[in-house]
Amino acid sequence: MYKDFAVRSNTERFKDLKELTARINSSLRDPSIQPPSLELITLQMLEHALIEVHGSSGSVMTYNPEKGVLRILAGIGIPPSIKDILEVGPGSDKISRKVFDTGHEIFVTDTVEMKAQTQLKQMYYDPNSSGSFMSLPVMTIDGLTGVLNMNAAKGNQFRKVDLSYGLMLSTAIGIVMSKHGSIGKPDLENRDEMITEMAVVGYLSALGRQNAWVFTHSMNVERYTAIIYEIANGKPCPEGLRLAARLHDIGKTGVDDDILNYAGPLGREQRIVMEDHTVTGDAMVSAIDTNGIASGARQHHLRFDGDADAWPNSYPDPSVFGERIHPFARYIAVADAYDAMNSDRPYRSGLSLKEIIEEIRRNKGRQFDPVPAEALIQAHQEGKLAHFH
Repeated sequence: MYKDFAVRSNTERFKDLKELTARINSSLRDPSIQPPSLELITLQMLEHALIEVHGSSGSVMTYNPEKGVLRILAGIGIPPSIKDILEVGPGSDKISRKVFDTGHEIFVTDTVEMKAQTQLKQMYYDPNSSGSFMSLPVMTIDGLTGVLNMNAAKGNQFRKVDLSYGLMLSTAIGIVMSKHGSIGKPDLENRDEMITEMAVVGYLSALGRQNAWVFTHSMNVERYTAIIYEIANGKPCPEGLRLAARLHDIGKTGVDDDILNYAGPLGREQRIVMEDHTVTGDAMVSAIDTNGIASGARQHHLRFDGDADAWPNSYPDPSVFGERIHPFARYIAVADAYDAMNSDRPYRSGLSLKEIIEEIRRNKGRQFDPVPAEALIQAHQEGKLAHFH
């Protein structure tokens, strides 16, 4: 089916998926045209995704609450005899049902792993698949609504970057389903807020299951960010900043565990992959937000002084510095550094509080905006920075 299985970066993938989702959402907002059917929309998104991940087949299933079964809404590479009649009910040994009942994805790189991990069965035999697959829950504003399934083509095995893309796709499908289901329902005035909350929950759930210490770090950074903002400004931290802090490392869902947990300094190629989490996170969060929240993911590693020769280095946009960095990212950068230094990592032990505060003070006006940096120092002096681990 494919000449090779070279994987495009998730930055490129997410950009294309974001543009596709934007076009679909635009068609749903236009009152002058008949909106496309949900089956046609999901089929278009699934077709796009299977090309990106080098998949042989896939489906989007939706739940029928009256019958208590999952049915295929859109499918590619599935025999019509199966697609049109298949119903996956309670107690089924099908993988899709397990995913729906638990709300947790199942991701298998090869058939050996599948046999070792689960006795569950796929819905059908795909002779063009390598045996590698992913089955992911689809959430809408009404809750868990369906399941996304994709099988890798022969000669290909899904990798963690593919899972990250799949999670982004399942979220995008949930957003489109929510908006499609809201057509003609003016009572859903807070629909956009509900969709954002839904996507945030989905992203964080996936992050928590993939890497516990990154998830814990993200929760800590949100708490520290709120504390230093309130000290610096004398008022409660805005919800947008809290969300930005919570999602600042969401791009690490696309970084392999062997890099995240590497016990030593990263090599050049490993560092490039790691640094790309800022751009990947920006693409993921931008799909659900246009109010600055995505800046927390993209800009939290930018240096305030813009010094290109200093360490730690400034990425991914070193030409952006000072007050050109979004205020959200400037607060998150300080909280992020504090929690990172205060925590054990696979490659080092945490620093003492004295060492951390000295480092923050030394980098005030250099790596960090002086205002949130000084607020963090004050918070420490007032005993407000409890370690949340």
